[in-house]
Amino acid sequence: MKYIATGSYLEEKYFEPQNRRPVYYGAPEEQLSFTVAANEYYKRHNKKFIASVFGCVPWTDDFLFNDCYATYRPWDSGDDVMLRNYALPWLKSNPGWNLSIICFQGLDEIGDRGCPSYLKSENPRSSKHSYIKFLDGLIGEIIEFLKKENLWEETYLIITSDREAHLGCSWLAKKGVRTNNWWGRHSKPWDCEVWDFKRNKSTGVYAGAPDKKILTTKGQEI
Repeated sequence: MKYIATGSYLEEKYFEPQNRRPVYYGAPEEQLSFTVAANEYYKRHNKKFIASVFGCVPWTDDFLFNDCYATYRPWDSGDDVMLRNYALPWLKSNPGWNLSIICFQGLDEIGDRGCPSYLKSENPRSSKHSYIKFLDGLIGEIIEFLKKENLWEETYLIITSDREAHLGCSWLAKKGVRTNNWWGRHSKPWDCEVWDFKRNKSTGVYAGAPDKKILTTKGQEI
């Protein structure tokens, strides 16, 4: 399997400057040394490959960028501005593009360590639920663009997430949360359990958390 954001960069120009070794992103070296990151792999096997990366946060430099790509990082803008003013215009002016990575970071910026999961407010930044609805609209704009440019039938649209969610777990309860309508994220150990807020005790059931999910579809199949 070839990864977009993770993998190994084996060409010397990507070596770590300190020790002149290949760079491995996203996982321990022993897990990634057998593969090549997709953005290097594609360019290596197709010199005419046209690709782009769009994002609003600096870490896109580290995980999604290499010098084969036209990369735009309007760090001071929101996901909507990035999509409408940068990504879609670039795709329109480069009709021969093969791959475009568009990273919507807004969801992470809403209560990165804790915030309401659901509120009635339609303000995208009021809760995770409201922002997902807003993000759904942006995905709709991408689909509308692909159809308008007659690219819909020949495009694979891949949607993936990059953030786990903990709702009503024992870790949050220990931090003072008193409702399961509260999104939280925490580091290892991920051994938290589902919390019963009415009885104020653990259910003994492992909470777990959804992490990276991926949806792949081709044009008209949506």
